[in-house]
Amino acid sequence: MFKKIKGGLEKIRRSNDNIKKRWVIGMSALAILAITTLWLVYIDYLIKPVRDLDMGETINFRVTFKNGLRAVIDKFLAEKTIIIKK
Repeated sequence: MFKKIKGGLEKIRRSNDNIKKRWVIGMSALAILAITTLWLVYIDYLIKPVRDLDMGETINFRVTFKNGLRAVIDKFLAEKTIIIKK
């Protein structure tokens, strides 16, 4: 197993700069995704779910974050204008 990993790293080390940049960007994106996911799970665990008695819906961090993100996107799309010049 370690020989395969070491061989893969050697292959990347010997490759050209464009390949190395792709690997750096890809691994950075994966690290950011993993850290963000763990952070969101942790926040969701810390904030105890609240039951909305009127709506019968569970409100937690994930639901609140999703609703806020949807509101921002909707506002952005509503205010977006396209100017066409002739």
